[in-house]
Amino acid sequence: NIYTADQLASAYSMSALSADGLNGEGITVGLFELSTYTSSDVTHFESCYDFNGSHPSPTITTVNVDGGTTDTTGSGEVTLDIEDVIGLAPAANIKVYEGPNSGTGVFDTYSKMIADDTAQVISSSWGLCEPDEGQSAADSENTLFEEAAVQGQTVLAAAGEPGEEPRPRVV
Repeated sequence: NIYTADQLASAYSMSALSADGLNGEGITVGLFELSTYTSSDVTHFESCYDFNGSHPSPTITTVNVDGGTTDTTGSGEVTLDIEDVIGLAPAANIKVYEGPNSGTGVFDTYSKMIADDTAQVISSSWGLCEPDEGQSAADSENTLFEEAAVQGQTVLAAAGEPGEEPRPRVV
């Protein structure tokens, strides 16, 4: 199914926030990504939904970690992550952290997001079955997430959808 920004806001019970004028202004959302995105796709989305007309236009910044990534296999997912934030919080600043799809790339990307401490919300739709991740990697991520919490950063991770194939992630 394809949903509009309003339908997505309704599904997440966020319509009232928008009605109250809460549109993400003053908030930075950091997106954890292991693939690149095509900025023209995001621009098309914005023009289609008039985000540059009657809505505030978000600032999107890409932060390359460990040299960034040239992987494009998840570009559709990365673009969708950006568009979801734009649709739900159109005035939020968006920092897209792109790191290599490797064990150290995963840790280093989260580490950079938390060390920068500029995003009030950190969101990831990348995942791996936790038992496949390994205890050491899980413990390392947990330590980082505890640091984020102490700093006042909220860390969100997608739980997945039925029938969705897992995205590739090297550990």
